[in-house]
Amino acid sequence: MKADVRNIRETSKSIERYRKDDKFVREFAAIDLDAGNDRISARFYRTKSSSYCCLWVMGKDHYGRGYGLADGHGYHKDSAALGCAIRDADIALSDPIDGYGDGAIREAIKAIADAIGVERCYVHEAHA
Repeated sequence: MKADVRNIRETSKSIERYRKDDKFVREFAAIDLDAGNDRISARFYRTKSSSYCCLWVMGKDHYGRGYGLADGHGYHKDSAALGCAIRDADIALSDPIDGYGDGAIREAIKAIADAIGVERCYVHEAHA
């Protein structure tokens, strides 16, 4: 999978609609092993039937953020919410991830890390 970050931006949406701190369930982070810090953070929050995602990308020359929401039943909502957040930040992926599961989440985060210049990346998952 490849990512295009040429048009990356900060969303104009309000974070309060998407960040539900009391509903935090997990985070995927791309850690730059050379710099020793995280370059990408995708945090997930869940309510009864919805998954929310807040995405922050912090590259050397690229910075952006986006928020996404997926609701309903019968598919992998976290990957769909991340897909929405990625599009909200104007990042383009070569492959779809919406509904494709945790493996797609990891691949997308790794692809974005590659695109922002992270040479050695570790994708870490943390749970609440």
